[in-house]
Amino acid sequence: MSFEETIRQIVREENEEFLQKIKDELNYSAHDSMPDVLTVQEAAEYLRMGKSKMYELSQHHDFPSWREGRRVLISKKGLDQYQREKLNEKEVIM
Repeated sequence: MSFEETIRQIVREENEEFLQKIKDELNYSAHDSMPDVLTVQEAAEYLRMGKSKMYELSQHHDFPSWREGRRVLISKKGLDQYQREKLNEKEVIM
């Protein structure tokens, strides 16, 4: 690989990293505009998991959800806290 090709490759990689950071920031901003109370579908998208897993989690007593008739609703702040707690538990295990 020539010097010029090496420089182009480095620039390409740096650009890809920069674009990924921008995409991540935009994705994070989109989550900030979500409502305080989420449906199961919204919560699943927020955590990037399936609806069935979200329904399963909603059955746990320490999960921030409640029922309104047949609908399951989830607190966004509670969900963020739940996620932080679970991540901290995983760090201890690892």
